Amino acid sequence: MAETAITEKVVTKVADREGVPMTELGPPLYRAINPAALDALVRSFEDKQRAGSVEVAFAYNGYRVTVRDDRTVRIDDGTDDDSPETDE
Repeated sequence: MAETAITEKVVTKVADREGVPMTELGPPLYRAINPAALDALVRSFEDKQRAGSVEVAFAYNGYRVTVRDDRTVRIDDGTDDDSPETDE
């Protein structure tokens, strides 16, 4: 069984945070970052044993999204709350 694409995880987590279905989330992810390039970057590190050494951060739909090469997705809404939503 193939793992979920990291971009799908990003969109799912932001949609969950917003309380809307993925199909109603806007703007589309490609307006913030190239989805194919992000998926390819994360996939390129899956064969390496350096998990956690690379991360990509970008703004999307009012959130700061951080994706690490170990497939961790962090959604931060910019508040002072020290407990951002993370998925491993």
